[in-house]
Amino acid sequence: DSSLFLFRTATFVAPYWRLVQFEHWLLIFVPSRLLRMEQNEASEAPPVEGAFLSAQDVENIVAIADSAVESVDESMDASADMDDDDQDGAEQYQEDDGGTTATGADGMQAADDEPDDAVAGFLGHADAVYCVALHPELPNVVASGGGDDRGFIWDLSTGQPVAELAGHTDTVSTVQFSADGTLLATGSFDSTVKVWGRATPEAPVTMLCSLDGPAEGVEWLSWHPKGPVILAGSGDGSTWMWNAAAGQYMQVFSGHGGAVTCGGFSLDGKSVLTCSDDGTMRVWEPKSAACTHIFQGHGYHTEGVTSIALHPVDAAFVLTGSQDGTGRLCNIVTGKVLGTLTGHEGSVEAVGLCGSIPLAATGGVDGKLIIWDLNTLQARCTLTHDAVVTRLRWHPNQPLVFSCSGDRSVRLWDARTGREERQWKGHKDTILDLVVARDGSFVVTSSDDHSCLVFRC
Repeated sequence: DSSLFLFRTATFVAPYWRLVQFEHWLLIFVPSRLLRMEQNEASEAPPVEGAFLSAQDVENIVAIADSAVESVDESMDASADMDDDDQDGAEQYQEDDGGTTATGADGMQAADDEPDDAVAGFLGHADAVYCVALHPELPNVVASGGGDDRGFIWDLSTGQPVAELAGHTDTVSTVQFSADGTLLATGSFDSTVKVWGRATPEAPVTMLCSLDGPAEGVEWLSWHPKGPVILAGSGDGSTWMWNAAAGQYMQVFSGHGGAVTCGGFSLDGKSVLTCSDDGTMRVWEPKSAACTHIFQGHGYHTEGVTSIALHPVDAAFVLTGSQDGTGRLCNIVTGKVLGTLTGHEGSVEAVGLCGSIPLAATGGVDGKLIIWDLNTLQARCTLTHDAVVTRLRWHPNQPLVFSCSGDRSVRLWDARTGREERQWKGHKDTILDLVVARDGSFVVTSSDDHSCLVFRC
């Protein structure tokens, strides 16, 4: 059917002669100019009311930058051997005949002379960074969460933290901004969701409420596309829904026989989708928690569901990936499986649907990134990484797909030709998450190496 379908630490690395210019840049607050561009960066824009960077935040960041210059000047007369400490435990350095190498958690070695294409980054985490999110309106505001039980809001143009989101007692597994950007939620393996924001536009970021309910860790979060309602999927097989602005419980969706691994609100917000280790996908009515469709058994996955992608234009179409090595294209309105995408050897870990032409993409533990023609349900081209594909994201408005991998690279592919358009490196361990700017001009990544990096497209 033809209708189917984101260098290292910016703390000290930025050229010091630009700090005065940087302070001026912050004070006029230019969210549309990112990263560390040449002298043409300053087009003035007003602050957004309710945004996460207030005037007080700007003053704090400038003070931190001034302190950083003093610290660097002092350290210039001391030992230059600072890099190991600055990594804050992110890597283990080894000397050998070939130079200095870094050994990551995956056992792969990265030499110091490897390319570092990152234009900015954040090294505030003390453990693996599992998730990253971009503010929907302010492109320089990023949130991240990690195995150090902390979340951060940070400025990607400077690498400086804006706020530390402390309070969780286990890994922060997921972070998400609300659709209007006024709220941020963090989900944790401590079984709680914490909601962050400002009481007034000039107030500091604080925790507004802590939401309890799940008996096991929070696997994912999803905001309603039109309001402050949030979903959380849990390892106990349940999915919880709250009014985050009020801190009130609204509904619980129960029925899965395993961890709820992925899910979310449908594009129109009229349905709740949950996928599970039990190999099923369920469609729910939000208000009543009635299950309207169950995808299971013959024609659907035979093992646990690992990933889900909603079509960015048509709310009916959903693509899921599974440990059984397949992708399944489904219509959540009719409850029918429309097709099976077979071609991986091992689990499918990432899936995505293109919004501009009828194409899909799947990424697996076999290192393959397969582009599919949804008109024929046939593979259009098979692209390869040197290790597991951990995330993929389609370009917002072009048939281009970004992918990241255990091979520590981010790549950009033309889905029409199968050609690799760009490749970025900089991480020293597996890349765990990837987000793309709304205009496709940069990506932000998080990694097992304790860092988040920014790559300009």
